[in-house]
Amino acid sequence: MNKRILTLLFVVMSILDSAWCQTKLTVCTWNVGKFGEGEMSGYQGDNPQEKVKEWKAWLKSHRVDILGLNEWWEWFDKGKTINSEEELIAPLYANRYIANPIKSPWITNGLATNYKVKPGSQTWINLVDPYYFALIETLIIDGHEVDVISAHIPWRKQYHAASLDVLHQELKRHKTFIFLGDTNCSHMEQSDFYVKDGYNMANPFKGRWLPTYADGSAIDNVITSPNIKITKVWSSPSGLYKGDHNPFFAKLVIHWDK
Repeated sequence: MNKRILTLLFVVMSILDSAWCQTKLTVCTWNVGKFGEGEMSGYQGDNPQEKVKEWKAWLKSHRVDILGLNEWWEWFDKGKTINSEEELIAPLYANRYIANPIKSPWITNGLATNYKVKPGSQTWINLVDPYYFALIETLIIDGHEVDVISAHIPWRKQYHAASLDVLHQELKRHKTFIFLGDTNCSHMEQSDFYVKDGYNMANPFKGRWLPTYADGSAIDNVITSPNIKITKVWSSPSGLYKGDHNPFFAKLVIHWDK
């Protein structure tokens, strides 16, 4: 076998080895505002059947590998006639974990995916404020474990800083993780996850903060462990309601240990 063939084989094997050692994902975090723009419980209009069709069509056309949810509501409509998980999420995702462990009147987090979930891995931690928490699942992706966290940081001053401290400490416990959530944080507070902890952040992306809320602020984010690179980010209004949060997307590449 001549030198040229050996070199070609080496290049091909290197490419294959690189491909086997990484996984590409698309994720989304979205505070859906209880389907009532964050102010009320459920869609408040008089045409819920038509409106739920719009939501279903949007979710189907924007289907991602992992979907993180905040301010979910059990019922899609104010009349409590449409179960939101059954109608919106179940047709798209085999594995769903939507939790309200503390029976909060407005804070429910969720995760949805078609990746396998490690049995018994679902858990949650309180974020100081009695009603706010982080939801955690371990997914099995290409034979590896990835901890996915859906969280909602409280905005109230008496809980906010302490809640962030709890989250910082919690993320240190996870080797490979994806955080999806509403941080309710300033740019500086969010930047600490990168500057102090060394994690990767989707917002800002290449130095530019993307608005994720109707007032133009950037408070929703995707944060990952150092071995997960963020290659693309985008966010825009869903068109399903006038205000509140925009869905926030990121493309990720996980680099696995050989």
